[in-house]
Amino acid sequence: MNTYKLTEIHIKLQKLEELIGGMNHTNDEESKRRLARFVRLNPYRLEYVEKLDESLGQMMNDDKLRDNILLAKVRLINDTQLKAERLKELCDKFADSDGGIQALYESGMIKVRIWRDAQIGWVGGLLNWWSIVSRLCFDGYFENHFKKIT
Repeated sequence: MNTYKLTEIHIKLQKLEELIGGMNHTNDEESKRRLARFVRLNPYRLEYVEKLDESLGQMMNDDKLRDNILLAKVRLINDTQLKAERLKELCDKFADSDGGIQALYESGMIKVRIWRDAQIGWVGGLLNWWSIVSRLCFDGYFENHFKKIT
């Protein structure tokens, strides 16, 4: 296992540790069960959204886990603009919670990605991608040809 993979696993464990900390549940057994069900959910399963909605339906509006479940639903949105809007709403509504802070971070990352994409544009991104592929797969053979074009 390489260093990158170990670091990735370490970050996932830190996120899990933060998620199961006292900030997302009360001493109530049902609250702890909801958290355990949420942690075990697999976002790649077909019933993931259904399970998130089911969890939201079982909790009160002031439940400590609500921000994380809403964040999980927002992460599934493919439209970048809509996702950015929903993340902003989560940031405003849950500013003092771990889910709100994570939504703020993800919102910032989306803004950076939108800015970067606007700077290089679609063609620039494609040429950058081809330059990397050329270096990795063709030992830079095609890279000089693309420099002549651009």
